[in-house]
Amino acid sequence: MTIRKQIILGILFACITGCQQRSAEITGGTPGTLRFGSQTIGDLVVVLHRGTGTTFEQVGFGRTNNAGEFQLVVQGKEEPLLLPPGDYVVTLESLGPPITFPKEYIMADKAVLKVSWTESSAQLDLQAPETLLAPLNKM
Repeated sequence: MTIRKQIILGILFACITGCQQRSAEITGGTPGTLRFGSQTIGDLVVVLHRGTGTTFEQVGFGRTNNAGEFQLVVQGKEEPLLLPPGDYVVTLESLGPPITFPKEYIMADKAVLKVSWTESSAQLDLQAPETLLAPLNKM
């Protein structure tokens, strides 16, 4: 890898990590929980996207605590996100645990985690297969 690529990756990592770390301090956004079967894990980023086909816009994100709980934050701003009604797809990122998610969990146009949010919805309850955590369980 060239030095230029290393610098760019370092800057991107710092930006993502800094933004995600601030999200833990912002409260009042739409709450949610991410579970892998019966397991939960912290330091994962849940990203909500709105769109269709191959065109998606990141709406907001939340960082999980050890109980898998998160609150949504507006993408690109430091304020809570109260999710408006609509259909969303969800992608996942890891900020800590060494997890490599399949493309269906990291690419919005391939996402299998989907949410239909209504005015009467109170909390996001996201369920992913427990097998995604298999590499962690072997450690």
